[in-house]
Amino acid sequence: MKLPVLVVFSMVTLTFSGFAHAQNNVATVTVDNQTDSTAQFTFEHLVGTANPMFSAVQRKQASTSKVTSYSPLVSGMRFTYTSGAKACRFSASHTSGTGNTPVWNKDARSIGSSTARCSVVLQRVSAQPPYDYTVKFTIQ
Repeated sequence: MKLPVLVVFSMVTLTFSGFAHAQNNVATVTVDNQTDSTAQFTFEHLVGTANPMFSAVQRKQASTSKVTSYSPLVSGMRFTYTSGAKACRFSASHTSGTGNTPVWNKDARSIGSSTARCSVVLQRVSAQPPYDYTVKFTIQ
């Protein structure tokens, strides 16, 4: 049995329109440098693109970037900031698990030769797709 061309075209259009309207996850990321010297950025891992790209943060200053992932279902970032002998490895991610229930993960740990106080706070999360979130990383 042949389907009319219009029906097939409509089915294909509806299928792809769902993909076209899906938005990628956006994480608003603030890095707060509470040390007495400039904190230098080192890239490790990023699922997506950052705008502006992470860079050095002056002493007692903060910098904000937006990370747009390649998907609404998963995001991830891991990087370090080093200020003198203090260094923090920061990470944050989310996955959309069973039943599209989002799960956020975060970590901040001191990895320098001098102990730093490293913290991460999820300031806002959206339980609806594309599961955008706001995260703040602090090095002290």
